[in-house]
Amino acid sequence: MGSATAVITVAGKDYDVAIGADGKGTLTVANPNAEDVYKDASDLTATVKSVTGGGYSEVTIGNAGTATAHIADTIDTTTVHLSATDSITEAGGR
Repeated sequence: MGSATAVITVAGKDYDVAIGADGKGTLTVANPNAEDVYKDASDLTATVKSVTGGGYSEVTIGNAGTATAHIADTIDTTTVHLSATDSITEAGGR
């Protein structure tokens, strides 16, 4: 088996992924949540659209051609410090 190319669709965009002789390839996509305090966790689905090369006589993708990753919410710790003085001011004594 030689190298092949898989076309993977993620969020409507196609990516070409080189598949080595070991049958493995790597695809890295940006986190769609980024640093936005208003976005909650979400899912990102990747679908194998096609595979070419590699000396395959036939490739049947079927249901195995889809994977979904769960992207956790971005959580950031917020720290608040309060301070006060220990003096009292009385207004217009009667």
